[in-house]
Amino acid sequence: VAENPKAQTAGVVRYLCAAAHDLHEKRPQFSLELTTTANAVALALEKGPHTARRFCIALSLRERANALRYLGKFADALKALEYAEKLFDRMPATDPHDVAIVWMIRATILMEMDHLAEAQQLAGASRRIFCDYSDGARELSALLIEASCLHFAGKNAEAASVFEAVIEKARVEGNTKILAHAMNDAATAYLDLEDFGRAERYYFEALIVFDELGLATDKAVIAWSLALVLVRRGELG
Repeated sequence: VAENPKAQTAGVVRYLCAAAHDLHEKRPQFSLELTTTANAVALALEKGPHTARRFCIALSLRERANALRYLGKFADALKALEYAEKLFDRMPATDPHDVAIVWMIRATILMEMDHLAEAQQLAGASRRIFCDYSDGARELSALLIEASCLHFAGKNAEAASVFEAVIEKARVEGNTKILAHAMNDAATAYLDLEDFGRAERYYFEALIVFDELGLATDKAVIAWSLALVLVRRGELG
């Protein structure tokens, strides 16, 4: 694709990035290859003040960072995000929504690196922009990151409350992916609070949704978590 002159268009870059985004969880290595191709196509676009080249390069780098995050390559992901944000900032007509997505991805990486305060702040900043743009799905994702930061900081009661708010909104909006993750995270918070009944209920609900989504790895993690509930209850027989 990258070597075909007819495929060197902004539309192809967008298509490849969208395809990669849909495959991050199921096939992260392949999604990374898609973003590499998207970046190659973007770099091959015609240079000029009125072309989409700079935006497409930024878009491909941002999605590449997302793929690298799923592969656990955090340093490389943060570097790609840094370049993407600089490119977005250098465009006069940059949409704040595009930069907010960069912030949310960076917040997720920082959270996984245990930089919780910075991650929570970035997630909150991106969530407010998503709210302004009526982007309900990303607003919920950002709120989920904020709740996770609270959980990892040991503020489990507060985190559980926010997770349940995400669950309620995700049900209303029909966002099954975020719903499953929020239920799983709420269950973990309740497990830490030793509220085993709520933890078990949310784990089972999340397991069903992950099964419907075909996310085998997440199902395996929940199976382990349900076993942990039994251990914490003392039901070892």
